[in-house]
Amino acid sequence: MREEAERLEVALDREAAERLLAFREALLDEAARVNLTSVRDPEKVREIHLLDSLAGVRALPDDARRIVDVGTGGGLPGIPLALARPEARVTLVEATRRKVEACRRIVARLGLAGRVAIVWARAEEVGQGGGRESFDVAVVRAVAALPVAMELALPLVAPGGRAVFWKGPAAEEGDELGRGERAAALLGGGRIWVDRYRLPATGARRMLVVAEKARSTPAGYPRRPGVPSKRPLA
Repeated sequence: MREEAERLEVALDREAAERLLAFREALLDEAARVNLTSVRDPEKVREIHLLDSLAGVRALPDDARRIVDVGTGGGLPGIPLALARPEARVTLVEATRRKVEACRRIVARLGLAGRVAIVWARAEEVGQGGGRESFDVAVVRAVAALPVAMELALPLVAPGGRAVFWKGPAAEEGDELGRGERAAALLGGGRIWVDRYRLPATGARRMLVVAEKARSTPAGYPRRPGVPSKRPLA
């Protein structure tokens, strides 16, 4: 695990690597009861979920202390990021109750209750409530197309922070990146860049789309729950 993480330019100490493998075991145990992931082979989970989540460390500022994971599902990428960055406090936001309960059990099993908080809510509700512009970084993995994900994530980020989105190569084949940039401009976003990488075992191509938060998000965003996905900004 440590060697493969190093190939992603992510440093892990031995304790973090061991706890990541414990997380994999907990995730698979919960996935037998709750639909957290369709990937059940432990080696594929390590590659597709753990290492891919860890790649997000590349996009985290050194001083990031407050991270929110939007639509976390089974704790991905938030829990791997919390293990790799023990100085940070991570908040997992999830709208499905059974997944929230699974995340609570995983967090308790890993002894992370003091550093990982779990919020049962829609991201739109958090963005118009107490979580608005209160995080250094928002991370979004496998949730929605960029214009939708931008509206869910950027309102949570304080000006000067950033949002990080996991994407595959298909995002560059159409106009998803361009649409994401146009949506970000409406939400207070600034500079956007792409960090490309390959997963260590399979060589599968992945990328992180990183959007800086340049100014406060206008009061009307995010729109009420469900609207961003039904009527994307771009």
